[in-house]
Amino acid sequence: MIPMLNPSTTGRLFDDPAAGPTLELHVYAAGKPVASLLHAERDNPPLFEFLLDWFRSKMPVSAPPFDADTFAEWADKGLLLSRASKPAFDTGPALDGGLAIARQILPEAGDLIETCICLNKVAPELSKTLTANRYAEWPVLFSGTALSTIRSWYRQMFAQGWARQESPDSPRRVLHNDPIGRLVIEAMAAPVEAATGCRLLPTYSYAVQYEGGQDLPRHRDRAQCEYTVSIALDYEPSGELKASPWPIKIHTAHGDVEHLHPFGGGSIFKGRELAHSRDPLPQGHTATMLFIHYVLHDFAGSLS
Repeated sequence: MIPMLNPSTTGRLFDDPAAGPTLELHVYAAGKPVASLLHAERDNPPLFEFLLDWFRSKMPVSAPPFDADTFAEWADKGLLLSRASKPAFDTGPALDGGLAIARQILPEAGDLIETCICLNKVAPELSKTLTANRYAEWPVLFSGTALSTIRSWYRQMFAQGWARQESPDSPRRVLHNDPIGRLVIEAMAAPVEAATGCRLLPTYSYAVQYEGGQDLPRHRDRAQCEYTVSIALDYEPSGELKASPWPIKIHTAHGDVEHLHPFGGGSIFKGRELAHSRDPLPQGHTATMLFIHYVLHDFAGSLS
């Protein structure tokens, strides 16, 4: 019997400069971390149209036109379910950026996606500092209800096992392009353009939870990270903290610079050019960060 497609799936249809029309799928399956899948029209046109029809009609389907390798990948990531499997949520597939599923996980998160985020204005000094140094501290971007909701969302996502281990060599847990991360990266696009003075494209969001003893090895970011914004969301034990006590180090030709992020704020820097790192987090502590990335508007590579 052919498995069914997981109705707890959200999609984003976009035009990739290199691959053409592309679907980015986010799959929520019980007992599995949130999975991301990219499928370009040019890779398999019949399968691409099949997926679009599935999203648009929300009708159950049972015979996707795919090969054995695609079948195995989709089954492993939870996009295919056995008829006995119970979907994580009864929402139906939707090209909606995850609004329906966000409401199922945390109603306030769905409200936030629908109403967007009210962001603080960009100070002119920030743009001058960024232009001169290729990095700048960014004061609080969002606060109040927005920060509280975003923090609650990621607490729930990490606590309930929706995140995945980054790699066999890295134990930190990550969420790639989740609905709230996408909301933040889209909302921040105009302020980041104002700060950089450049026309930009959002690439991807990356929420990370670090546990005691974990560090961030010194590195430069990949091609999709012309500009990186690092935002502090949460820290435990928190007490009366208004900022994360765990600094990021930006390594420049003139020496290392340390930034302590206020909650809901952080740093912006040229991630491909400037190496950056963090020392090991103290044992018994937990830090949650959100990274959002942008490239110049004429960037021709993958945006994920």
